[in-house]
Amino acid sequence: MKNKILQLFAIIGLLLFSGCEAEEDTAPEGIPAPAFGELSNNLSGTDFVLTQENESDVFLDLSWNVVDFGVDKPVNYTIELGYGGQEFQTAVGVASEQDITSYSMTVAQMNAAMINLGVDPGESADVEIRVRAWLDYLNDPSLSDPIAVNLTPYLLTFSPRFIIGDAQAWTLENAAELVSFSPGVYQGVVRFQTNGNFRFFETAAWDATQYGFSTFATGSLPPEFVDAGDGDSNFTFAGVTGEYNMVADFNTLSITITPLGPPPPPSSIFLVTPSTVSFDLVPEFAATSEGATEYQGVVMLEQNTKFRLFDDRSWDAGKWDWNSFGDVDSRLMDSGDDQGNILYSGATGWFIMTVSTEDGSITLVETDEPSQSLFIVGDGYIGGWDLGLALSLNSLGDNVFEGVGTFQAGTFRFFVEADWGADQYGYSYFADGSVDGNLEDVGDGDSNFRFIGTPGVYKITVSLADRTVVMEAVNTPTLHIIGDDQAWTPADAELLTWMEGGMYEGTANFTNGSTFRFFANNDPANWDWAGEQWGYSSFTDGSVDANLEDVGDGDSNFRFVGTDGTYTVRVDLYNQTIVLE
Repeated sequence: MKNKILQLFAIIGLLLFSGCEAEEDTAPEGIPAPAFGELSNNLSGTDFVLTQENESDVFLDLSWNVVDFGVDKPVNYTIELGYGGQEFQTAVGVASEQDITSYSMTVAQMNAAMINLGVDPGESADVEIRVRAWLDYLNDPSLSDPIAVNLTPYLLTFSPRFIIGDAQAWTLENAAELVSFSPGVYQGVVRFQTNGNFRFFETAAWDATQYGFSTFATGSLPPEFVDAGDGDSNFTFAGVTGEYNMVADFNTLSITITPLGPPPPPSSIFLVTPSTVSFDLVPEFAATSEGATEYQGVVMLEQNTKFRLFDDRSWDAGKWDWNSFGDVDSRLMDSGDDQGNILYSGATGWFIMTVSTEDGSITLVETDEPSQSLFIVGDGYIGGWDLGLALSLNSLGDNVFEGVGTFQAGTFRFFVEADWGADQYGYSYFADGSVDGNLEDVGDGDSNFRFIGTPGVYKITVSLADRTVVMEAVNTPTLHIIGDDQAWTPADAELLTWMEGGMYEGTANFTNGSTFRFFANNDPANWDWAGEQWGYSSFTDGSVDANLEDVGDGDSNFRFVGTDGTYTVRVDLYNQTIVLE
C-alpha cells in the first residue's frame, strides 16, 4: 500500500528572552544564506536494497563544516530526502537538530523516509539526500549539494492506527493515519486545530477500540495536549493550528509532536510593558488573516510607555523589540534600555495598532476607546446556562464591571462575550485577589464559582485588573417614567418592570410634544426629585428610538415626537438604548 504520509521533523528557531533578565539582540530579518560547503558521506556505491534484518545498522554517515549565518542564533540542520531530479519539490525530513556537523542514519530511518516519500516497499527509486541549514521561517536556508542514490525499501507489516477529531471534522474518511515501523510505535503527519478535540482509533471505524487522554494520563505528553474533561476522554489541542509530525509510543505511553517544517507565524501577538503583572489582560493583536504576519488591534498608550511584542502570554515567549522594526510611527522610538523596549512618546490616547513582523513596520491610527463587556453564565444566576439569558454587566472602564441580578444556589463563571468560545474567568483567576464571602470555589474542571449566600437580588462588582469580586444585597431595582403625560405627578409615574441587569420593560401613554425623563428607585409617596435619574444625554453613546428627541433644556428631558398612543417601552441602562413599540 502506497503511503503518502510526509514526515518532517523541524525545530522552531524562535529567540526567547527572559522578562526579568538582560536579553540578546533579536537577529535582523533578511540574513543572506552562506554557502554550505562540502558534504561528506561514507557510501561505497549508488544502488542499495534495504532489509529489515539490518534495520539497526548505520546506513549513512554525513558530515559537514559549520554553516555560519553571522548571528548569535542556533542553526538548525534538517536532513531531507527527495525524488531524484525533482529538486526536492516533494521531500520528507529524516531528522532535524541544532548546531551539529554530522549525522548517522540507520537503515530503519532511511526505510521510513522512503516509505513516507511515497515509494512502495520492494520498489526501487532514484532519490537524493541533502542537508538544509536554516535559522527560522523569515530567512533563506543554506543547502548542501545532494547525494544521488537508488534505494529499495522493505515492507513492515504492523497495522496503522488513526486519529479522528475536530481537525478531521469527525469523519472516518478524513482520519489521520499513523504508520508503525516497530511494535507499539506509530508516527505520521496529523493536522491539529486550536482548542479542537480528538482521540486515537485502532481502525478507522466508530466501533473500533479507542484510546483517549486517560490511556496516556500516566505517561509523557506534549504541553499542547490537555484533558478535554468530557465523557469520551478526548484530548484537547491547546497549540497553534497546523500540521505536526507525531510519534505515539503505546509501550511507554509517550507522545511527541513537532511542527511540520518551519512553523507558521503565531495567530496573535501581545503588547507587554515592564509593569505587566497579569498576562490575562495584556492587549492582544490578532493576525489580519490566517497565516499572515500582519497583526492589528486596539490599544491605549500612555505617554512614555515602554513595550515589546510577545508571541505568547509568557515571559518566556518569543519577542520583537526595537531592533526588530525599521518602519515605525514617528511617535515610537528606541527606549535606550538594555531590554530593547519601544518607547511611545506621543500624547496618551487610544490607537489602532498595525504590526508587520515580516516588513518590520508599526503604524498607529487614533481611535475611540473600545467598549468592554463581561457576562455571568450559570445556574447560580437565574438565567442559568442559557447564553441568551446571560447577565450582562455594565462596564465602568479599566476592566471593572458592575451589574444587578438575582442569584440563587448554584454555580457560574464570567464570560467576555455570551459565547462558549469566548475568554472566560473562573474562581482560579481571582485566587490571588479577593472573592466575596457569598461565593466559594466549586473545584471542578471549569473553575466555577458557587453562590452560597441567601438567594435574592445582589449588585456584583468585578475588577479583572485587581482580581476582585464584591457582592452586595440590594432592593429590586425600579425605573419610572414621569413627565407631561403624567402631569409631573409622582403618584401617576409609569413603573417599568425590571428584567435583570440594566433592562426594564413596561407600557406608557405618550402624546406628541410631551416631555419626560426616567427616575430610579423612587417611592411615589416619598418622591425624590434629586434622586438617580436619566435624561437624553445619558443615552448619547447608545441609541434612542426615532420617536424621541432631545428637548435641549437644563434637565436633558426627552420629547415624544411620534403618534399619540400607548407604547411598549424597553430600556437598557447598561447599553444605553431605548426602544418604543
